[in-house]
Amino acid sequence: MKKVFGLVIAGGLLASVSVGYAAVSNDCSYDDNGNFHSNGQVYAYGTMQDARTCAAKGLLPDVVLDRLGMFGDSDLAADIKLLNAKAKAEAEAKVK
Repeated sequence: MKKVFGLVIAGGLLASVSVGYAAVSNDCSYDDNGNFHSNGQVYAYGTMQDARTCAAKGLLPDVVLDRLGMFGDSDLAADIKLLNAKAKAEAEAKVK
């Protein structure tokens, strides 16, 4: 009985870790809620460089785009937003 209970708990933990991991793309460390994931930790915010890395691939979530420049350089935020839009457009053009 204890072994079965232990396996159920272990299975539940594995499933919850898998779901959390699936929410983050391999190419972008932000999830859809705008949380930044790094080394198994979840942070409310990443850096502008983290945002730029995702934006270069067109993967920066809208929630992150909306808050860019709130705490930092608004010119850099504008550049990152433009970079993200350009990368998204290029990716969509490849699909068509």
